[in-house]
Amino acid sequence: MRKTFLAFALSAAFLSTGAAAEAARYNVDPAASKIEIKAVHTGKEFTGHFGAWQAEIDFDAANLAESKIKATLDANSFKTGDKIYDATVVKDDWFNSKAFPEITFESETITAIDAVAGQYDAQGHITMKGLRIPYGFAFTLSDLAQDPVKAHAEFTLDRLALGLGKTADPKAEWVDQDVKMILDITASADK
Repeated sequence: MRKTFLAFALSAAFLSTGAAAEAARYNVDPAASKIEIKAVHTGKEFTGHFGAWQAEIDFDAANLAESKIKATLDANSFKTGDKIYDATVVKDDWFNSKAFPEITFESETITAIDAVAGQYDAQGHITMKGLRIPYGFAFTLSDLAQDPVKAHAEFTLDRLALGLGKTADPKAEWVDQDVKMILDITASADK
């Protein structure tokens, strides 16, 4: 399942770690990074972000078989700036963050789409709300010879595929089924 609302949040965390010429561990700069979600509620777009997340990234463009990503998002840290939205998203039908405070993405494979252009694809799974869901996304990296490395991804996710709002809004009459995830990550190789 490639389209998922939370997945995009996890994906964002994944991108936050960049890449390097050797299988280096990358440290994310949270102040220069963001994991953002854009959605539409009753025709009005709103934006939210995860304020707390971690990513463990090892990346070697010459040895993608050994490269891996694991990102963990704090479901309770998702904020939109709207008190009603923020109070709703943590409820059982949405993130259910009291019972499941973490959302994770873990890669199984990373492949090059166009290594010269810095374009890659990560396939793996998202774990959230007690479910383990196959998920993948494409991302772009800046010049790997420069430090820090910047990663960027934008993709559409299907919130119903992850069971988000499935009871409260199963026909997507209030919140659009498709949401957009935007990842802008800045990271430096571990020294």
